[in-house]
Amino acid sequence: MGAEFEYTMTGKGDWLNELQGMILRLQLSGCVKLSGFKPQEEIKSCLDADDVFLLPSLTAKGGDMEGIPVALMDAMAVGLPVVSSQHSGIPELIENTISGWLAAEGDDKSLANILFSLAQEENDIETVIKVACDKVETEFSQYIAYRERIRVLEQIVQTPSG
Repeated sequence: MGAEFEYTMTGKGDWLNELQGMILRLQLSGCVKLSGFKPQEEIKSCLDADDVFLLPSLTAKGGDMEGIPVALMDAMAVGLPVVSSQHSGIPELIENTISGWLAAEGDDKSLANILFSLAQEENDIETVIKVACDKVETEFSQYIAYRERIRVLEQIVQTPSG
């Protein structure tokens, strides 16, 4: 199995230096990019440039879990097919092969197989995208609305008064 791909990771975090080293060590600089932090107003244009949104999650060594990532909701809302893992609250948002694709937590091979099948257009992606958009709109839109309100409030607070 093999397919050409380009993978862009947006954001920053504790693993950034380790990821940069891994990309160099595995000679993946040509296909894996780290775009760093992006302000919320740039995220939609980043998502619009993507074909698939990949966000697998793992339980941390200390047992911490992240619930339902808002980034998955954002991707579903703009019509991107989403691939994630059966972790914490994610299966409440993504029903496997119905509103996205889920791999077992930590199962890299399964993630690769899902991505390969999407690249080969072996799935009814349009139906899954529609179900995902509808699900976010009907069941999770309050999260997106709250996030937008927070963004507006942050802009107000950061704007110097004249």
